[in-house]
Amino acid sequence: MCAADRLDYWSALAQRLLPLEEEPAMPPANLEVLRSYWRGDRPLRPAAVLVGLVPRQDGLNVLLTRRQDGLSNHAGQISFPGGRVDDTDGDAICAALRETEEEVGVGAGSIRALGRVEPLATISQFTVQPIVARLDPAYRLRLHEGEVSAAFELPLALAARAEAWRPYARTPDLGMRLMALDYEGHTIWGATAMILQRLLERLRGLPV
Repeated sequence: MCAADRLDYWSALAQRLLPLEEEPAMPPANLEVLRSYWRGDRPLRPAAVLVGLVPRQDGLNVLLTRRQDGLSNHAGQISFPGGRVDDTDGDAICAALRETEEEVGVGAGSIRALGRVEPLATISQFTVQPIVARLDPAYRLRLHEGEVSAAFELPLALAARAEAWRPYARTPDLGMRLMALDYEGHTIWGATAMILQRLLERLRGLPV
């Protein structure tokens, strides 16, 4: 039995995360960098993403999507399922669950939310709250073709290797060091990469 099949493993993992019950009081850690880039404050809209961890025989995978090329925000980029927190959602957890079902067809019955990692501000003026969850390994995908062109699982063990990451240069220059991870023809960078790195930092010492 791999470590991720045990209940005590998931309890230990959840203890490394920020609690589900409380909205993080801290502002996004990268907000000052973006304020410098924007040359002032910008209004930020709330958003949420689901960091879905899938127990496989070789360890944990994380579910990622590739956004369609014609979208107005982050077209063609690799991302977690998620999006804007609507007034009808209630909170970031509900938004992450709703968006996951809408984008990739995985319903709440296949998802067990575990905790949060620190929120992140994006250049497109969102404050993104990552919700970390366990996905039933038997989940079925049904992609929203208008938003998602592909979905795939990334092994967390690969992402945990420092040598797997490389510097990523983008235009415009945000004045901060960005890193990227290449996997099966996909390049994972930006907010998705930063969320992955924050998650892995919290899980340091746990087998993934």
